[in-house]
Amino acid sequence: RVEMDRFNVVHGHTHPTLTKAANKDWEAPFFFAQLADTQLGMLTLMRKGNKNDWAKELAMMETAVEHLNRLKPRFAIVCGDLVNSFPADAELQEKQVVDFKTCLAKVHPDIALLCVCGNHDIGDRPNSATIDLYRTRFGSDFFEFWIGGIRGLVLNTQLYKDSSDCQEMAATQDAWLSEQLKGSPQPYTIVFSHIPPFINSPSEPNGYFNINTDIRADLLDRMHAAGVRAWFCGHYHRNAGGVDRGMEVVITTAVGTTLIPSGVDPLGLDGFTGPDIGPHTSGFRLVKVQRDGVKHKFYTFTEMPAGVQAGSDTWV
Repeated sequence: RVEMDRFNVVHGHTHPTLTKAANKDWEAPFFFAQLADTQLGMLTLMRKGNKNDWAKELAMMETAVEHLNRLKPRFAIVCGDLVNSFPADAELQEKQVVDFKTCLAKVHPDIALLCVCGNHDIGDRPNSATIDLYRTRFGSDFFEFWIGGIRGLVLNTQLYKDSSDCQEMAATQDAWLSEQLKGSPQPYTIVFSHIPPFINSPSEPNGYFNINTDIRADLLDRMHAAGVRAWFCGHYHRNAGGVDRGMEVVITTAVGTTLIPSGVDPLGLDGFTGPDIGPHTSGFRLVKVQRDGVKHKFYTFTEMPAGVQAGSDTWV
């Protein structure tokens, strides 16, 4: 039987089982899987096909589940855009959410499963209704979790991209984040979101795919002051990233539809020529968590390794 309620477990802003009390002590190196942009329905929308057809993205999700269950990471996290349809198309989005849950619920119950909300999940200009709908489906849109001695912070970055219709909700998250960033938990903190603060450089200009410079600078300053070690994101449908004062921003391409770079406008919507999908380009990232930091590598489904040695400095 497919268990559906494992997606709606975080109420309030602390994971009910991955708590500090139970998981604050460092144990040993482990690894997790970072997925992004399963985004059921994106391919046919871009190709102007049947909007009710997301079979190819679903096939990539099924492949991801097979690899997760074989590799057995400590946890798997999907960094946003779980589905492609916006809340405004309520019926279509609901169908995509059901298929997303049905597929990902096949991840073995020993693998903790975490979801992050993206702009397609709550809308480019979210409001209390779209965020509340997400919460009824997936639980809290921002929260803390602890696992294996490290702390994770999950953010709703759409509230930093456009909060014009939900300013109170955005203020609540930002105050919560400030409180979480007080002190320096040991060994370290990792942040997860959909939209990255930047694509390649902290000083890059504003674009569709990053957070605006004024908000970005404030967030990066606060992350630096708190000693955040890494910030894992999606949204870009390509691999990218950079470093700000020792904190690495890691952008992971899609489990579903990836984007073919155009060579121009890397921060905007002219930065790609079209979509691509398949085991040769779709995949997810494996992240080794070691006492002194994280090491990570992206694998397409074709390249996925036979296993992971979490304590090793090499990848096989």
